[in-house]
Amino acid sequence: YIMGSAFLKAADGDDDTGRLNKNNQLLMVVNGEAGTGKSRVIRCFCWFAHQHTRAQELVVTSYQGRPVANLRNPGVKGVTSSMLAEINPKGDKPRRGQDAENRLQRMYQFKRFIIDDEAFLTSAPHFHALNQQSRRGLADRAAPIGAPFGGMSVILAGDVLQHKPVNSPPLYFGADTSIFQACSRLAAEGNAHKINSTTAGADLYRQFNEVGLPLAVRPSCIHGDRLPFPI
Repeated sequence: YIMGSAFLKAADGDDDTGRLNKNNQLLMVVNGEAGTGKSRVIRCFCWFAHQHTRAQELVVTSYQGRPVANLRNPGVKGVTSSMLAEINPKGDKPRRGQDAENRLQRMYQFKRFIIDDEAFLTSAPHFHALNQQSRRGLADRAAPIGAPFGGMSVILAGDVLQHKPVNSPPLYFGADTSIFQACSRLAAEGNAHKINSTTAGADLYRQFNEVGLPLAVRPSCIHGDRLPFPI
């Protein structure tokens, strides 16, 4: 309950024009190894939203379909990020045309929150496209220019040490890699057009605050003073 309250408080307080309020925006990474309770945290958010009749404001997504299927909730919509944001199957270019635009705006109607599970399977170019398409989908509800994802609150859940995107630059660059190396590789492979979206996606990820879940934490942790992240 406390976790859900902390999450959904970001929904309150649109500005006086009806747009999402950037000052209330939550950008958070829930990072932890397998078994630390990431899925439990996501299910808690989904059920809290469902029980408080706010499920239509939340969408659970992932680059792959399996994580979404594993986190089904009767009231919360779950789709792949490509389907959510009308991005092509390769994952880095938005679909164009009036039909795609209509589907995009229907998908984002009433939405205020995105939870992205197994987020580190998402490439930097795809993350950049998701950001741009979220603003387009929100249309007049989007916060002023400069707010990531049009002012929507976004939680990324995953393990930064697990699988990375296949043949595409990741969101996170650790000690053994660098964004310079990634961009140099793109240029050498004839994919220089992806350099801007790679740097934009990586810069966007740096705006998120990370919450680490210790390995010992399990779903039996139910007391407020023992929660695996600060409230």
